[in-house]
Amino acid sequence: MKYRAQRYPTRFQVTLRVGAVGFKSTITSISAMGARITLDQPLAVGQGISLDYAGQRVPAKVRWVRNAAAGVTFDRALPKAELERLRSGLPGIGARPSHRVGFAALRH
Repeated sequence: MKYRAQRYPTRFQVTLRVGAVGFKSTITSISAMGARITLDQPLAVGQGISLDYAGQRVPAKVRWVRNAAAGVTFDRALPKAELERLRSGLPGIGARPSHRVGFAALRH
């Protein structure tokens, strides 16, 4: 049985780079080994890309493409701190809130 890293839903905007060309993309699912991203431009399976954000560059390869989404695998596993950062998102760019709201808070 092949091991699959835990996946987490997220909404994190990045710059997707193919060579010198960059365009906006959103990570919609993340694990230490890869991500699901949205696409505005066509990509090819096997193509080398990078995901850039906040001064970081994560090299990856395209593994699948369907409609306006693609799955990528990272060249190296993300360190835990980077995974948590991408998983929780950053304020101001469509990220999830960093706190949880219980049902009692919603009643007020």
